Amino acid sequence: MKNQKYLFWLFLVMGILPNVLMFFTESTGLLTHIVQILLPFAVYWFCFTLKPKPGKMYLWLFLIMFINAFQIVLLYLFGESPIAVDMFLNVVTTNVSETSELLSNLLPAVGFVVVVYIGGLILSIVSIKCKEELSIAFRGFQRRLASVLLVISSLLLVVNCFADKKFKIQNDIFPINGCYNLGLSITRFCKGINYLETASKFKYNATTEHPDSLPEVYILVMGETVRACNMGIYGYERNTTPNLSKMGDQITVFRDAITMSNTTHKSVPMMLTAVASEEFDSLYTQRGIFTAFNEAGFKTCFYSNQGRNHSFIDNLGSEAQDVIFAMDNVKIGENVNDNILLELLDKRIKQYKNEKLFIILHCYGSHFNYADRYPEKDKVFTPDDVPSANKKYRPSIVNAYDNTIAYIDRFLATVTHKLDSINVPA
Repeated sequence: MKNQKYLFWLFLVMGILPNVLMFFTESTGLLTHIVQILLPFAVYWFCFTLKPKPGKMYLWLFLIMFINAFQIVLLYLFGESPIAVDMFLNVVTTNVSETSELLSNLLPAVGFVVVVYIGGLILSIVSIKCKEELSIAFRGFQRRLASVLLVISSLLLVVNCFADKKFKIQNDIFPINGCYNLGLSITRFCKGINYLETASKFKYNATTEHPDSLPEVYILVMGETVRACNMGIYGYERNTTPNLSKMGDQITVFRDAITMSNTTHKSVPMMLTAVASEEFDSLYTQRGIFTAFNEAGFKTCFYSNQGRNHSFIDNLGSEAQDVIFAMDNVKIGENVNDNILLELLDKRIKQYKNEKLFIILHCYGSHFNYADRYPEKDKVFTPDDVPSANKKYRPSIVNAYDNTIAYIDRFLATVTHKLDSINVPA
């Protein structure tokens, strides 16, 4: 009996732990803070009185506990904010290599949630197998207390709805916001699965204004996780872009531009289509830029240094006539920098025969781990060793990140030189 009581309270603590942490991390009002602790706690409290063995209720609530674990890891990584739709979609549109790199630098948080919530799963089995049960009297008393708290917290919720016009329960109360965003992410993922069907009839009816006899080459280089404020040509204190800076009037620097999303699975598809961020749902019915160039009579190539991840990027890239995902032939855990794209580009240019050609090079760019994105010999800023994604390693993290920018600068300069070599409009 005592053991079941201990587990009863322990499971309650596991349930409310993220809410307590978010009391200190979120910028909402005080009443919202209070409600987002009291209301979920009252619900958990009431739920755990419904079963004589609390372990059974823990299993029933395991999806919530999984969301709790996810939330704690994200708080460790970002320091604030509930789980967004994009975070759930990142889970299903990533690959083993990216996941292992990120998790290896979140070991304290990952280790903590594994011990707490997987440990809770083990304890729930212990609870179920235990012959002892919570007494009817104990459960009845706790249920009455939980009901009182549920009424009080519900009244505070209503007051908060009128007092704070910005307050929305689906945005500001965890885990309601987590469950709400999970539902949205599932809806979007299912729409993405049906993309080839929903966009099958889309056409740009694109043509070229130049005569067919005129050879021309266009190359679009898509970096990842590149910040303008760390680039020398945008005024960064470090000259991380010496090669681009030397080009002077040969390049155009767009200074009034901003990414349409801070996640790959959203921003890259919007770069590859005519879809704007405020019209994101149009993505499910539109084809990408390769379709337009195909219609205009170009040879099209998509060379990516990323693994396939069951996302829009796979589908949009596959609209090209020549498609190569370099990571398809790489062992899990093996690091391949973006030089592989230069090799693929060099091979294609050597085959060039005065044709109309459009190529996209999709780099791995500046993804974490930063130090893995460039060869050892190419490092410019040191020290660049990053034991983990922790604020105390910020100087090394910045050095490693800036090294990725310097590497991209050399990458773009090399692409430019290769284009010069074929001596056609490019």
